[in-house]
Amino acid sequence: MYTADEMLNYGVHIEKNGRDFYDLASKTVKAERVRQVFAYIANDEQLHIAVFEGILNRLDSHQQSVGNYSSQYTEYLSALVEANVFIKSKQGSEIARTIRNDKQALELALGFEKDSLLFCLELKKLLWPGFHKEIDTLIAEEQDHFQKLCEVMKGFTKFGVGYNKM
Repeated sequence: MYTADEMLNYGVHIEKNGRDFYDLASKTVKAERVRQVFAYIANDEQLHIAVFEGILNRLDSHQQSVGNYSSQYTEYLSALVEANVFIKSKQGSEIARTIRNDKQALELALGFEKDSLLFCLELKKLLWPGFHKEIDTLIAEEQDHFQKLCEVMKGFTKFGVGYNKM
């Protein structure tokens, strides 16, 4: 079973890789709209790192325990963590280097945001309620990222990405 501090450390890795992905991808993509959204999200990912690190710094020993969950839930949580490509060091920039076109970059980003959102939803269940407000803010921001990416994807045509409000 994972402890709260282990899960928060995974959160830091996920956000660092997300920041690196969006930062490098924003320099790689051709459409200005995609570049803007990626730069916006990269900035948010940096702020998310600070949130996870802040919670980590405020955890005390009784808050690190995540309770007693069923073996099925524990196996699910292990699978969730292991399936998240962004927990591996430097994966964000490595994946960004493989981008072939703007549409692929958007598809990758949508998948990463889904993974981050799911991770935050599960993390909230494991944390002491005193930290829920901060996690709720992260969840709302991940939802915002997903919505912005979907909006840009809808504007995508064979000629590039049309302008949609950010």
